[in-house]
Amino acid sequence: MTQILPMYPTRIQDLGTFTKIEPIPYLRTMIIAAMATGFLGLFAACAVSVDRLAEVEKRLAWDARV
Repeated sequence: MTQILPMYPTRIQDLGTFTKIEPIPYLRTMIIAAMATGFLGLFAACAVSVDRLAEVEKRLAWDARV
């Protein structure tokens, strides 16, 4: 006699619907985004201050000529 196997899984472990879905770590995502924004702000502040120092040095060089 030939046994016909069902097309769906018969064991609970094979169903895949009883696994607990992990929640999305929103807090960790927010902290990483805040840190990335802080680092970008720090880099921008450094760039602005270096540009400002270059302008001050250029102006002092112009004033020293006169």
